[in-house]
Order: sequence, then structure tokens, then C-alpha cells
Amino acid sequence: MRLYYFVSLEHGLKNIELERLKISQIDKLNDPFELSSLSFTDYRIRRAFAQIKEDKAKTQGILCLSKSWSNPLMWAHYADKHQGMCLGFDVREEKWFPVSYRAKRFSKLAKSILAKRSSDEEEMLRIFTTKSSHWSYEREVRAFAALNSKDEKTGFFFHDFGPDLKLVQVIAGCRSEVTYDKINEKLGSTNRAVEIFRAKLSHNKFALGKELLSAGGSHTSPPLINSK
Repeated sequence: MRLYYFVSLEHGLKNIELERLKISQIDKLNDPFELSSLSFTDYRIRRAFAQIKEDKAKTQGILCLSKSWSNPLMWAHYADKHQGMCLGFDVREEKWFPVSYRAKRFSKLAKSILAKRSSDEEEMLRIFTTKSSHWSYEREVRAFAALNSKDEKTGFFFHDFGPDLKLVQVIAGCRSEVTYDKINEKLGSTNRAVEIFRAKLSHNKFALGKELLSAGGSHTSPPLINSK
């Protein structure tokens, strides 16, 4: 499965160089409703899930990727207003869970969990992968990652590239000044093949296409593959 990660140019180049992605910490996500898709009108449910969220945040984070690279809103919101980049990864599908989007929070499910005084694994996954329909443009797919060791320099947690997170594409934003040579330099002497593109504006639609980048910064029609 191919998924995409939007990021600023500075952090994107650093991700490529160090071969890792930042793990989002549950208690620091930009949506305050994260992991809170139940109706919390009953204080018992509210209190129980506040504790669950607090406990989860201590040991587990989330990798948040998208099914699509071409949504202009994603570039505007997460890739520095189209000045950043998008990294394409091939991932193991069984480890990733698509996010569902709803206009209303789960009311019947909350009552059912309260009546049972517990929830099963399937219900918890449903709760943790549901967001408000306001976020549906993200087309998010997420994986849960252990917070094993904090990077002392940045204070963040990271997940390394590997067989379950294989970098295969780098797409520079349509406003980005980064060159093929700069991206290629950061890729270094790896044993992978990575396609390098630049996003471009459609001439007749509110849409993005992409064009291959070449050494020296010019564009070309044949595929340009980094396969050092």
C-alpha cells in the first residue's frame, strides 16, 4: 500500500537524511477530539476515557499518513503552504488502519460500553480511528507505534524507515525551491530506488499534477530514479 507524509522542507530533508519519521504523541495532536469519538455526556465514560487517553499517551504514539499526495489542502496545512514536500512510502497494509469520519460522536457505543463496564479490542480500535467529518479531506491512515526512546536533541520520538516503512517517492511542493541534487544528496548511498518529482498546478482545474525532476533542476520526461 502506498501512503504519503506531508512535511516542511527543513524537516523533510532531515527525515530523508536520518531515515526516520516523527511519531505523533497522543496528548499533543492538533485535534483535541482525538481518541474521544464517544459521546461523553455521562461523566463515568468521560472520566474513564480521559484516563485511557492519558495512559496510552505515556507508551504509544501514532504515525499519521494519507492515502493521497495531491490534495492542495494537505500541502497548504502540512507542507508549509506548498513550500515543503511529500514523502511516499510503501507500507505493510496489515499494520495500518484507515480513519473513519463522522458528523456525530458515538452515543449508542458509549452506552453499550458503560453497560458492560468494559470494551473489547475491536471497539477500542473503532474509537481510536474515528475523527470528525471536518477532517475527511486528510484521507488519513494511521499506525500505532511504541514510544521506546526519546531523541534527546529534539525531545521527540521517531520511527525508522525499513521494510514496513519504505521510502519510494519524494515530491517537492509547487512553491518549493529545493532541487533534485539537494534531495539526491540527502538520500545518500542507500540501496533503494526513490522517484523524485515536483508538484505542479493544473492549467484548467483546481488540481495538482507532478513532473519528474532531473539533476541540475530542469524537468524531463524519462523517469529519474535515485538508486545509489
